[in-house]
Amino acid sequence: PLRELKPLNLTTRKTAPNVAVNALYSCFPENVGQRLADSASSMLASFQTGKRVEKQDALCPGCCAFVKADYGNCTAGFSSLGKNGKPAEQVGKEAVSRFLQFDKTTACVDEHLADQVLLYAALSKGKSEFTVEKVSQHFETNTWTIGKFLEKKIKVEKNKVTIG
Repeated sequence: PLRELKPLNLTTRKTAPNVAVNALYSCFPENVGQRLADSASSMLASFQTGKRVEKQDALCPGCCAFVKADYGNCTAGFSSLGKNGKPAEQVGKEAVSRFLQFDKTTACVDEHLADQVLLYAALSKGKSEFTVEKVSQHFETNTWTIGKFLEKKIKVEKNKVTIG
């Protein structure tokens, strides 16, 4: 049986973030993953961080940086992909830069996650509220589409979303 969805209430972050850097790479020497992770970690000196470097089996070369920020009651993630000619250090710095931009806000939900949680919040019983870093065009499209199918009102004021 389907369970009833609980309303979402994410308007205030609880703690300073614990930050983890994940560096993934394939078909490159080990130092590529390490350079990626080190460049990301060097930008996070003021945060409690963890670092993991993983070699992945793949048919082609590539690398990725993923930064996970856990604020206690909400989690946000930021990534960057490598490509030919793009230094591993740049990949790590791009993911961290995206996190640092988010961390300067008071939002609990990053702009991409907001697109995803909107429907579940609208389907829940009761009133949902969350703060979002930035309202994207995709979020606005989802809001309009949900409004065509559900009777719940979705209100967006600055960076606070209220559904109910």
